[in-house]
Parts: sequence; C-alpha cells; structure tokens
Amino acid sequence: MKHEELLSLPSVWTDRDVRYLPVPNRCDVVLTSDLAPGDLTRTAFVLPIMENGDLVMANVRKPGRGLEIPGGHIEAGEDAHAGAKREGLEEAGCHFDELVPIGFVRMTSQGTPPADWQYPHPLGFQQFFAGRVASLDAYMENEECGHPVVIPAAEVRTRLKGQALAFYERAAELILACPQPRA
Repeated sequence: MKHEELLSLPSVWTDRDVRYLPVPNRCDVVLTSDLAPGDLTRTAFVLPIMENGDLVMANVRKPGRGLEIPGGHIEAGEDAHAGAKREGLEEAGCHFDELVPIGFVRMTSQGTPPADWQYPHPLGFQQFFAGRVASLDAYMENEECGHPVVIPAAEVRTRLKGQALAFYERAAELILACPQPRA
C-alpha cells in the first residue's frame, strides 16, 4: 500500500503530542488487516487473548508504565509478526496458536527529531496483532517485567482506555469469532 493510501485510511482513535515523538505529532489507530510497511515499522505488539476473552498484559517495571500490551522493538532479521510473537513470550509468557494483524498506529510528526533518532520520520508505524493464546509459560520475572496479569474479559472494557481498548475490541472480535484450531 502506498504512503498516500496509508495516510488516508480512517482512524478510530487519535492522540496528539505524545511524549515519545518529536512534537507536534499525531498518532492514529487504524484497524485493518493490512500490514504497515516494514521499512517504516520499528515496533510490534500482540494482544494475547485467552479462549474465554481474557486479556494477558505485560507488567512493565519502568516507572510510570505498569500494565501494557506486550510488545517492543523488532530485532534485526525479524519481521513484525516474529517480533510480536517473541515479545508476547518474553513479556507475558504467551505461546500462540495464531497471530493475525489487526491494525497499526500511524505516527506523523512535524517536530525535529534529536540527532540520535533511530525511528522513521516524519511517518512511522507500530504494528498490532491479535494472538490466540495456546499456553502460558511459568513466567520468570526479569528486570523489564514482573509477572503478567490476566484481565478477565468482563473487566477489560473498564480497565483499558483509548487505543488499547480499540485494539482489544478488534482482537477479541477476530479471535473469539473463529473456532479454536485443532492440533
């Protein structure tokens, strides 16, 4: 998909002047099965959905963070799918039956990036996937994350806000609508 087309896709949620991008900026949540362009995508996330709709969240130890959708930087040699799968295991102990793309955050910035900026600018993406949880490992806490937290499906809509809720609703819709794969 061309950049112009990606910029014209409608968003379901918008944030402005987020702290992690040069300002002024805009971050739009776009729900689509299309993948964002790999050359403009440096991070990937997965919403781990249990068979009953419960959501597994990473418990990030960094000050001011807390419960987050598992995800992070795509490493050398990985694509977004592989990065999301790895992050789901590292941060939340999740193994997946399947991962399906559910959308991305489209980030545009008119601000001047710092000299050491390593991200695409002025347009970049964060890719999001829905993951059907096949199993949870016994999680070993580490410097980055404490034990993952399972949020019951009945509580998700009261505990998540903004873009996280938009992605959860799309992830749950896709994962729960499809029958569980048989081994």
